[in-house]
Amino acid sequence: MEDTENRISIIVPVYNCASYLQRCLDSICGQTFRNLQIILVDDGSTDASGAICDRCAAEDARVQVIHQENGGIAAARNCGLKHARGPWLLFVDSDDWIAPELCATALDQAERHQLDVLVYSYKHCPLDDSKPERGRFPAAESSETEYVCDGRKAMQYLTCTYVGNMAWNKLWKRELFDGIQFPMGVNYEDIGTICQVLYPAERVGFLNQRLYFYNTENAGSIMHHENIKNNTDSFLMWDQQIRFLESRQVEGIQANRIAWYEAAYRYLVTCPHDRKDPVYRRAARTVRSFDMRKTNAGRQRILMWKLFMICEPLFDLVCRISGKREHPDTDRS
Repeated sequence: MEDTENRISIIVPVYNCASYLQRCLDSICGQTFRNLQIILVDDGSTDASGAICDRCAAEDARVQVIHQENGGIAAARNCGLKHARGPWLLFVDSDDWIAPELCATALDQAERHQLDVLVYSYKHCPLDDSKPERGRFPAAESSETEYVCDGRKAMQYLTCTYVGNMAWNKLWKRELFDGIQFPMGVNYEDIGTICQVLYPAERVGFLNQRLYFYNTENAGSIMHHENIKNNTDSFLMWDQQIRFLESRQVEGIQANRIAWYEAAYRYLVTCPHDRKDPVYRRAARTVRSFDMRKTNAGRQRILMWKLFMICEPLFDLVCRISGKREHPDTDRS
């Protein structure tokens, strides 16, 4: 192993992604910066993913493979955090890939500007030059890290594509994750977690250089599915974020509140109503707290909001008749 100073620990949760995994691993093992700890957490894969991980470890001594029972991406990330030894952290989803210079560039920028977190640009793939690069920060328009703020200020950018509630478009100081774990058993876990990790950072920098490639081909991703569990979890995580920010009296979070409202509205439209359910009651209070007429919502959305405010049972009936309401026995995976 090379000198351990400035080592980056890269955590890759792996689950049934054999079609994309080799590309991901090649991009990590092929980094121009070599001093890496590469942690592959096989989260109970039933395809060839586990074998691909083992083969990679046999070929590269920097790779550590952990096989565990399926617990979801949060369990896999938490496992990776427990084994991480480097002062810096990267998260890479197993169906995505990274630019060969990511580690070298990100570490150089982070150290040069004494950062706790570096946010870098990304591209939705398959590559299509007609689609814009994502994550470009308007205040930092060169390949240098020109814009730096603290974590409290960064809370205002969590709903923007250039920061976002994602773990994978950032280089993190590992110590920021001390005492923090991703919540188990829920989807959209980043929404409720990233705010907690980012908030105490003293220096957050933004680099407009495309270093991460986000795979949009994987139809198995939760981002491609809308169902009861996803809509419930989305609201719960936005609710957790808003409670966290409000408890710290963070200002300038109107965009976060709108996203919270949108998640609550989606939950009410698509999920069966049980007025005794505390999640339902919280979502209903959230929707009632917004005046849709002061937003950019369309006419149909405003009419549905008015209907909900006037008569919840009728709102529920319209949702069921329109086919938007899912049966509770539909896919919750």
